[in-house]
Amino acid sequence: MVWSAGASAAIQATVDFSVLTKPKNQMGFMHGEVHEDPLTLNMASQLMPGIWRGSEASWSMSTMGVTQSGAVPVHIISNDWLDLAEKPDGACREKFLSRPLPFQDWNAWRLFVQQKAAELKQLQPTGEIWVDIWNEPDWPPFWPVRANPKCFSSRLLDLDGSKWLETFRIAEQILRQQIGPRVKIMGPSTAARVQTWTEKLVRFCAAKGCKVDLIGWHMAGGTQVGINQISSIASVMRKQLATNPTWKKGTAGPATKIIIAEYVPIKYRWMPGTMVSFWYAMERAGIDGGALSRWPDPNSKLDGLLDLSGNTRSTWWAANAYAQGRQNRVLVSTNNAYWSLIASRQGLSGGMEFLLGNNDQPVKPVSVRLTGLPNVRSLKVQIYNLPQSSDTEVMNNLPTPSTTTISVRSGQASISVTPPRGGAALVALGS
Repeated sequence: MVWSAGASAAIQATVDFSVLTKPKNQMGFMHGEVHEDPLTLNMASQLMPGIWRGSEASWSMSTMGVTQSGAVPVHIISNDWLDLAEKPDGACREKFLSRPLPFQDWNAWRLFVQQKAAELKQLQPTGEIWVDIWNEPDWPPFWPVRANPKCFSSRLLDLDGSKWLETFRIAEQILRQQIGPRVKIMGPSTAARVQTWTEKLVRFCAAKGCKVDLIGWHMAGGTQVGINQISSIASVMRKQLATNPTWKKGTAGPATKIIIAEYVPIKYRWMPGTMVSFWYAMERAGIDGGALSRWPDPNSKLDGLLDLSGNTRSTWWAANAYAQGRQNRVLVSTNNAYWSLIASRQGLSGGMEFLLGNNDQPVKPVSVRLTGLPNVRSLKVQIYNLPQSSDTEVMNNLPTPSTTTISVRSGQASISVTPPRGGAALVALGS
């Protein structure tokens, strides 16, 4: 498959409506600012999220609300330890810490985790309890992994990550002791270099008796090049989980889930086309779940899909198309992943459709070959353009579509579609 964005190469995609793919659910949220907001929780429920990552706090999420939406809560306990509600967005933590770092007072860390375990058991008296012990231990604003005087003083540096590993081990041990087999532990939850950090954590756990149930990592930075690596990273991990004795000992083995716990970089958060690129790559890689990134924005909630009044943006409509069509997803391919797509036998439009994205590239037509179509002579086509948005723009309804008719021969047809830069085109097919 060709992945480059070559200027002269024709862009081609295919949709085979005869082959169902049954992908895992990549729709999920982080925080969302919806703690006790019934309107936003209702909007979130429409997107049928798989996971919802955050903390039991007014600025983040409500466990009860999350479970009512159908999502699995993922509790980030480092958020509460660092007391993130007390810090300005984007600031480094040292002068805002309500407690010392765990390795400065191990007893305090143990007591805190014990209290969190009791709280989580009360919040979720039945079913699995997913816990993300420490968010982004490879990023100085959250952990002193490298020298940065604006974040942490040199006396606190943990350059080799050994203090983070011990922080993880202590918490994992207490959580399993107090909650039992219902608890599922996520790590390393890094911002980058997931393979290096996962290997470090798994080897440590294999030696020290801890275990990772959910391998989580973040893709809140980077470009299409990074998106293209999702499949190979997941493939290597699954091979290790199935065959490597050290990985089997330090994880749940082949039952370990692989989660992209944050996706869509800040630069692209208003671009439906970038979201489609992620969904295409994550579904093909068989990722077990994902959550949209949450970026500081005073005019947004639900990870930017809505404004503060609950008005929807173009990204909401892309997410809605993703969610409504997932159960009927069909096989697709593209020769250039900057123009990725997903397709369904029955989706947001009520019938056959595909969602074709442009991941921030110059506008170009894409030739889409359709197979597995009904035995008819022609199909009516409606094309809804979803442009990239901003923190001030809203789109409370699907835009007026352009319409055309395509000829069908032996269940096959072709159509040229030109999604807007950074946006996506929702193409609905009907008789």
